[in-house]
Amino acid sequence: WKYAKWLISVFILPLLIIATILFYGAGNPMLRDTGASVSWVCLFILRNLITFSLGKFTEVVVIDYLSLRRRFAVKVFGPHFALLIVQSRGWPAMCFWWGFWSMALLCGFGRFQKHWLFYQNAIKLCNASNPAGEVTESSLWISILGSAILFGSAVSLKRLWLGLQLGNQAYKAYGEKLAVTIDKMLLVSEVATLSRRPPRVIDEGAGAALDLDMSVESRETSQNTGQAGGASGRQASIHGRMPYNSLGNTNKQLIMQQLEQWEEPVRVKHETDASVSAVLQFRQSLSLIDSQYLFGIAFGPTTNRECCIQSGQSVYERLFASQDSDDVLHFDSIAKLAIGKGGTLNRPKLKALVRMFRPTRDGELTMIDFLKSVDSVYKEFRVLQASIENAGTVDRAFELMVNWVFYIVLWTVILYIVGLDPLGMFLSISSFIIGFAFMIGNASSKYFEGLLFILVRRP
Repeated sequence: WKYAKWLISVFILPLLIIATILFYGAGNPMLRDTGASVSWVCLFILRNLITFSLGKFTEVVVIDYLSLRRRFAVKVFGPHFALLIVQSRGWPAMCFWWGFWSMALLCGFGRFQKHWLFYQNAIKLCNASNPAGEVTESSLWISILGSAILFGSAVSLKRLWLGLQLGNQAYKAYGEKLAVTIDKMLLVSEVATLSRRPPRVIDEGAGAALDLDMSVESRETSQNTGQAGGASGRQASIHGRMPYNSLGNTNKQLIMQQLEQWEEPVRVKHETDASVSAVLQFRQSLSLIDSQYLFGIAFGPTTNRECCIQSGQSVYERLFASQDSDDVLHFDSIAKLAIGKGGTLNRPKLKALVRMFRPTRDGELTMIDFLKSVDSVYKEFRVLQASIENAGTVDRAFELMVNWVFYIVLWTVILYIVGLDPLGMFLSISSFIIGFAFMIGNASSKYFEGLLFILVRRP
């Protein structure tokens, strides 16, 4: 509605007023070499704004609704064509759909193309009484609309090709790691959600299987962890019920020492997002979890590492308060997640929980062990996220180089279609280009050599 109000108030109403004044009050002056009146040209511009808005509406329906929300394009046309549609989002889709609707509604020899209200006689401004000339049927207008369709289609195909080329490298390097990391993050999120729920009742059969699997898996994992659980178990102040914010400086430092030294990975920030994507799910998964709540709202904010530790301590306190024992948190409070609705035991999920949190042989889980587990998942994701974003720097540089060549060739073709001579235009500014080339030639060659070196040597 805001766009409609802005369009009507800024363009449509002023153009209507100007066209009315020119037609009824100024003798309807003619435009040279076109055979059309100035008032008709004002209405022609107005109708182009309408086809532009219709193209914008078509873009929203086709891309946002049919391709992304309903997955209609994927089911009917396949994933590659659906990806092509999505990659056209923005001005390429606007150029294509504006050219398409203008070709259908404003191009041709018919009376409708010249006057949308040709059938009525009440408003002479909008019928054959207002000379239209040969604008809608001219070769220049047809070339402009064809160029707009070609331009939008070519840019969309270029984006698709770049997305497939660059996206495959990202998938091969980080796809599997991202899937494993997301699985761990989901486990932490489920544990945080469990801490806010009332205790669940486990039947005896499932409870016996749960105890058996926990004891077996604990023995396997304890061989890898060594004495970490026992050392952390001696820190009584760390696994108490005292909130993290109210802990003394000594205990806070003790927790950070137990978690080892670690710095946030350096992430290269960019003003604009990547323009292409190999697979939509890969990019969308990164964008969805790139927030201050990596493990969900139930866990709490995870803006940085210290904030993540505070939220993890709160989750531990809620789990600790939900059990009957007052000495230490028992792992069976978390292992309830492996019990299905029918009382069946999900053994793979139980093993995943044990591998992540690594309880002692007695099934105990101290606060420091719990925070170490959460902290390891947090660091794993942050490092992976930074690696993906930093690797995109080379991809963007390569895309910029391709764009220069692509748009030069495309504009040359469009100039030929419109009827202009690109070679003559280039020769007219060649002296300036040659002088400028000598200024930046050495730097450009070094940049190109370095870019090719990185592209060849990168994993």
